[in-house]
Amino acid sequence: MSTRYIKRDNVRILGLAKNASQALKQVALQNKNWELHNENPAKYGKNAVEEFVNHHDEDVVVYFPIRDEIDRAKSELLEYISKHLLIRSDDDVNSITEQDVELFLHKDFTYHSRFEYFKNPTMKIFLEKILPNDDWNGCKLKFFDLKKMTSHLPQYLGYSDTKVPFYNVGHNADVKRIILKYLTDNMWSKRKFTILTKEWSSYYIYISQPFWKGIKKSKHWLEL
Repeated sequence: MSTRYIKRDNVRILGLAKNASQALKQVALQNKNWELHNENPAKYGKNAVEEFVNHHDEDVVVYFPIRDEIDRAKSELLEYISKHLLIRSDDDVNSITEQDVELFLHKDFTYHSRFEYFKNPTMKIFLEKILPNDDWNGCKLKFFDLKKMTSHLPQYLGYSDTKVPFYNVGHNADVKRIILKYLTDNMWSKRKFTILTKEWSSYYIYISQPFWKGIKKSKHWLEL
C-alpha cells in the first residue's frame, strides 16, 4: 500500500498511498541526508519499521501529513476510472470522451475506497499507547495538513537544503482532465455519498471526520 518512511536526525516523516508516499520517495532519492524505508514485512521482517523509526525513543518526532479522506478517496477513484478507460480504449487517450465517463459512472455505480489512515504501524502505536497515555515517554507524533508539506514543512524543520516536490502520479493527466469535465466539483458534491459505498461513507461520517476534528484540537496537531 506504499507506506513509506524517511528519516534524518530525529525526524521521521510518514507517507501513504495517495498521501505523500511518492513525494517522500523523491526527497530521499534527491537528498543523501534522508534515508528511506518502504514497509514490507515479508521482505525486511516484521520489526523493520520499528528499527527504522524507533517509536520508543523520546527524542524522535514522527510527522504525518493528513488530507480529508473524502479527497483521498476521490483521488483513488480518479485513478481507478483512468485505468479502466485506458484498458477499454486500448490506451488510445484521444478516443476517450466525456460520454465514456458518464457511461462508466452510471447511476448504480459504487466504489469502495481501499485506503484509510489507521492501518500502519505508527497509527497502531498512536492509538494503543500514545493517545490514551499521558505518561508515554516514547516518540512524539505530529499530524499536519498535507497541503503544507511542500511549502512549510522543510522551513519548520530547519532543513533549507530539502525541497519536498509536489509529486502526483497514478493517472494519465489527459484522461484525468476528461473525467473532471464530467465529474465536476458540483457533481462530486452531489454524488459522492452515492458513488462511494454506504459502508465507506458511514466510516467517513462516523469515524474519520470526528476523529480528525478532535485531533486538530489536540496537542498532536501541528499548525504550520
